[in-house]
Amino acid sequence: MGYVPNTPEAVVAFLATASIGATWASCASDFGARAVIDRFAQIEPVVLFVAGGYAYGAKNTGHIVNRLQAALWREAYHLVDIGAVSVADLDLAIANGPGLRWALAGPFATQHLSGGGQGIGHILEHLGPPMVQW
Repeated sequence: MGYVPNTPEAVVAFLATASIGATWASCASDFGARAVIDRFAQIEPVVLFVAGGYAYGAKNTGHIVNRLQAALWREAYHLVDIGAVSVADLDLAIANGPGLRWALAGPFATQHLSGGGQGIGHILEHLGPPMVQW
């Protein structure tokens, strides 16, 4: 299943799906959330390819939330794949960690508050280098 625009990457996802005998279905990235949910509910997908956005002419039509969510998904899948965490534990970690914090304040505001009197600069000074290494 793909929630992707008509791009070469969508064709690659389709061909990969067909190569293993699976069924391919897709929705364009400009479908509204309700339409996507209704369409995908009919099929009950096992794997979902998602595009964080796309460029049309000079306009970037990607959605910031989708791009951030896709980055989190990539890291979540990677951590489960390498055996660093179980699916259940990862779901709990997100729901009870950044999910709760970011519901009240975004990541920059959270980091600024975590830095105490020195704000986000203090956090970046101490956590910035290790985050680059991750």
